[in-house]
Amino acid sequence: MKIKNLLYILIILLSFNLNLYSQVSENVDINNNIIEPTSKITEKTLELQNEFIKIIVNKGPIDQGRFSIETTAGAPENPNDDNKLLIYGRPIPWTSYTTIHIDGKAYIFGGINKKIVRRTGKKFLYGTVIYQDIVDDKLITECVFGDVRVKQILSFFRNPSTRVNDTALIAYEVINSDKKNHSVGIRVMLDTKLGSNDGAPFRIGDASVRTEKKFVGADIFDYWQTFDSLTSPNVIAQGSLNLEDDGIAPPDKMFLVNWGTLADNPWGFVYEEGRSFIRSGEFEKDTALALYWDPVSVTNGSKFQVKTLYGLGGISLAPGELSLGITAPADIYSSQRNEILIIGYVLNSGGFDSRNTVAKFILPTGFEVVDGKKEFEIGVLEAGDTKQIPIKVRLNNPKPGLKKIGFKVTSTTLDENEIFREINVLVPPTIKVELRVPSTKETFGGDYINADLVLTNNTKGTISDITTILSVGDELILPSFDVAKKDLIKIRPGDTKIINWKIKTKKASKYRNQVSALISTAVTKPMKLEKRVALNEPKSELYIKPSEIKIRPGDFVYFEVGLQNAKPFTDMALSLMYDNKLIEYVRTSEEPLFINKNKHNIETQKGRVIISNISYQDTAPNLKIYKIHFKALKPGLGALILKKNSKTIKTLDIKIGE
Repeated sequence: MKIKNLLYILIILLSFNLNLYSQVSENVDINNNIIEPTSKITEKTLELQNEFIKIIVNKGPIDQGRFSIETTAGAPENPNDDNKLLIYGRPIPWTSYTTIHIDGKAYIFGGINKKIVRRTGKKFLYGTVIYQDIVDDKLITECVFGDVRVKQILSFFRNPSTRVNDTALIAYEVINSDKKNHSVGIRVMLDTKLGSNDGAPFRIGDASVRTEKKFVGADIFDYWQTFDSLTSPNVIAQGSLNLEDDGIAPPDKMFLVNWGTLADNPWGFVYEEGRSFIRSGEFEKDTALALYWDPVSVTNGSKFQVKTLYGLGGISLAPGELSLGITAPADIYSSQRNEILIIGYVLNSGGFDSRNTVAKFILPTGFEVVDGKKEFEIGVLEAGDTKQIPIKVRLNNPKPGLKKIGFKVTSTTLDENEIFREINVLVPPTIKVELRVPSTKETFGGDYINADLVLTNNTKGTISDITTILSVGDELILPSFDVAKKDLIKIRPGDTKIINWKIKTKKASKYRNQVSALISTAVTKPMKLEKRVALNEPKSELYIKPSEIKIRPGDFVYFEVGLQNAKPFTDMALSLMYDNKLIEYVRTSEEPLFINKNKHNIETQKGRVIISNISYQDTAPNLKIYKIHFKALKPGLGALILKKNSKTIKTLDIKIGE
């Protein structure tokens, strides 16, 4: 029989009033004392702890990489949650494990000593641990499965409901170093426990889950909570599944199942809706939770990452005949576009049934219910029963400042009760943006220019859901390999991101062509930047260059005459003057790509080659016109003089060595 009874829970800390928490930041306690995370390496574990929770990782060799979470001082307002388990595994974690599903096969993350086989190790496939250490307040374990490398990263996370680091961030990063693609999925199984209580229900949305249940896709809420009492909770825990600003996306599936079923089956298992959490042959509940991220194709060199949160929960409580609780984020931006999940709890602790029970949310101006009801008729709430009511709220330009969200319950048989939780509506952050494009471009058309949009977050909060759209003027075009709309998931405080576009020129223009960028985010007002670029025809210029640098007597050499940035011309006359004592004219050859539709004339005189009636009817960045061939006669210094229509254009010094 397993040495524990547990109940699965994922993060959010015991709620305490925002008045108290308003003085708490992620690195200070309630007395404003600095809190530094402490790490510890024992013979068998790696540990990371702060004022609120401790994360413990198994060093192996048996079950290496498996972890557990427990409280230290827990939530400051709750004297009952000190030094309590959140995930079973004291003193050496082993019951919770993560599965890496690669190309149809399930592998256990971490290692195991084959000589000692527990229930969570029978006939399973394993990876090989190649690295484990504490780095920058992170517990890192790295494991390889052939050419697939997976890194487990465990660290503290600032809870959005409590503003302190009372939550564990559980992250996995998959890197494929193989030349071929691999299908990779991840299952995180947590053997949950609230102190000594393994029977408290999971509270998800409006459901109080006491038997096995699954949630798929849209049925998965942003977070879930678990606690044993609204009047005197032992531990309040929360799992946060969706925090878009921090790159935490919901799993594809979530199962609440008895631990034995999940322990025996590292990936698939027979699911029975409503089956008891009690394992066969035992008499107490043994709950666990499995989060599934379905397999995706991971290409060579690419990364696949999943994250989830588990820790303490933030609920404001009000005891009474009808005991109440309410939970919501502690801080939001007034311009936030994402919906906000608020949950109200009511417990009939009055000793007899509550009749005609009505629950009502009291929302400040600018908070609009978009999912659920502001007023909910519970009807009869039997003695000892708890009802939870979720609503989703969208903001409609509320004024910044502290606001109160209320939850009130009335009854014809029990005294009414109400509770308020403060939420801080923050002034929208600003994002610094700069559009960089060249002011001029010399082109005949078909060239590319860069447009860089530089975004800098100088605020203290993460800016998420960044959408940028580029538009260009008539003589500019976005090529087929680029797109106008580009998105960023987020920009963290102090970070700078650069978004680049390639813009193709159509032709030169006397007008300055406009380049515009439209920027919108989840929490800032839309912004538009404009720059103009002048598309000028490049200046045409004749050139002459030798085929050889070092020339000796008897060598044959030619001099190429061409036109940089050529544009249409007619009746051009060129003459090349040279020292006929140093070099002897041999012949003139026309470049194959130069098409002269008019008949041109070549005339040679002593020390001079004259080519007249030259025409060209197109544009080219580098037009090679003629090669004029010579033979070197004797050592000496001389010069070639190129003239156009009797005007000297270029002079080229030549040297014939011994």
